[in-house]
Amino acid sequence: MLTGQLSWVGLRHEVAPAPTARRRAVLSPADRPAGPAPLDEATRRRLEVLYAKDYSPRLDLTILLRGFRQLGRTA
Repeated sequence: MLTGQLSWVGLRHEVAPAPTARRRAVLSPADRPAGPAPLDEATRRRLEVLYAKDYSPRLDLTILLRGFRQLGRTA
């Protein structure tokens, strides 16, 4: 449902969420397929900081295509 309650790509692992009512993200730049070892929280946060620092719409599109199968999940 496209009601504006969720963001498709955004920050999900930040330390302290902003006090404003920001939309929750379904996909994060720190999401990845299951590998030999899961990422720890500190690594996920660092990946999201880099995403925010070097943001581009092209990167969002890449994350959407890579995580297409996860779009139905809740944040």
